[in-house]
Amino acid sequence: MAPAVAGADISPDWTHLPKDVLVTVLSELHIRDLIRAGAACAPWRSAYTAFRLLRLPSPRQPPCLLYYSGDTPNCAAALYCPSTGANFRIPFPQLGGLSPIGSAHGWLVVADEVGNLHLTNPLTSAAAHHNAARHRGRHHLRRGRQPRVQLPPKTGGPHPAGAHPGE
Repeated sequence: MAPAVAGADISPDWTHLPKDVLVTVLSELHIRDLIRAGAACAPWRSAYTAFRLLRLPSPRQPPCLLYYSGDTPNCAAALYCPSTGANFRIPFPQLGGLSPIGSAHGWLVVADEVGNLHLTNPLTSAAAHHNAARHRGRHHLRRGRQPRVQLPPKTGGPHPAGAHPGE
């Protein structure tokens, strides 16, 4: 018979891990495990919220499909991971009323009804906004090429050497 060890029947209480340790652990998880860890308990949900606010990049992830329907309750989007077959609902209120344009590296580019572009990461809630009204007529996008920005000519003086209006 094995000798009894004091405290051997006590299991560790993972809810008392420091938040910074939990955030570090969360930053290494794959999407499926990240979402599940955030739902485990109140302290882990708090660490998940802190992780999202830090806008840390996700580790290498398999590609996922994000889809959204106006009928989706509570402004949630669905995330489907083909490599595991898992489906998740994630809060995504910033997608309502926007049209998807494209995505890369976990970021989505969406446009509103006026043409303003929004860059958002649904897992970290990071976002950036581009006001198209301020720049209307200055962008010349061609398929397969880098965007070229045309600045208006300076008024009240000659153009710099080699610069011609309308180029």
